[in-house]
Amino acid sequence: MALTETANFVFVVIYISVSHSLPDATLPRLIRTTNPNRRSDKAFTPHPTNSA
Repeated sequence: MALTETANFVFVVIYISVSHSLPDATLPRLIRTTNPNRRSDKAFTPHPTNSA
């Protein structure tokens, strides 16, 4: 199996195991992407002194 096929297989196995152990209302909250309007992460924000 190629790396991407293996990664897809692992994702499917995890998805199936999680979907059987969590209530249906919890699953979409875990799977959906993060809110694009949220504040940016400070770890990726350049320091103010570097913006000169």
